[in-house]
Amino acid sequence: MFRRLVCLLILGTVAFLLTWAAARFGGWFRVHDIRVIFVNGNGSDRKGYVSPADVKNLTDIRDGYNILKLDLDRARSLLKRQDWIKDAWIKISLFKGVVEIYVEERKPVGRVEDKGGKGYLVDAEGVILGAATEGNPTLRGLPFSPEAGRVPRWAAELLDHYRDFSRCVAVFPIIDVSDPGCVMLFPQKEDYPLVKLGALDDLWSFLPKLEELLLRVDVSGFATIDCRLGDGCVLKPRVEGGRESG
Repeated sequence: MFRRLVCLLILGTVAFLLTWAAARFGGWFRVHDIRVIFVNGNGSDRKGYVSPADVKNLTDIRDGYNILKLDLDRARSLLKRQDWIKDAWIKISLFKGVVEIYVEERKPVGRVEDKGGKGYLVDAEGVILGAATEGNPTLRGLPFSPEAGRVPRWAAELLDHYRDFSRCVAVFPIIDVSDPGCVMLFPQKEDYPLVKLGALDDLWSFLPKLEELLLRVDVSGFATIDCRLGDGCVLKPRVEGGRESG
């Protein structure tokens, strides 16, 4: 009886090893379908964002690969090296041969310009996502190095906060912080005024007031909107020749 059990155990072990070897080194459990699933992505307009094809290429997973040989940790690490990818994880269906790659993209909150005028999209954490010739709102006058891969967190938070004021962004898409003591907003159109907001720290409290003003008043034709003089903002009209009145 004992010998019979030993024989059965040996045969079972040999059968398992043969099955495992066939699966790992033979033709079993091959990849037949690779699916890319974006989680909390940037919407249907994928212009400028990582594409499903790019995701597949980054993982180095191909149709026909043996699923048991896939290094999922390495594939995830390769994905997270891409600037636009905030997080990623991979699920496999062994018997169906399906690999599902889940990707959480970073979302741009605005654009920053370096001292040479070259623009870069950034996310809410300040991560630089890549060069961009357009994108609003835009922050100018910020000292940063594109090679560092990030801008100061406060700058990204400022852009993200500014986006909440849709009228401000539409009329004054450019924020200039070259002088932290006098932050300025530049208009989209030439016939709109320049906005002088004052100290950078005061910007947060003045934006709701400026948004309300823009919703109530047509400011086109004015030379400047000066919010440095008190609780409100003073509109200074243009005079003949394009200069502002006293």
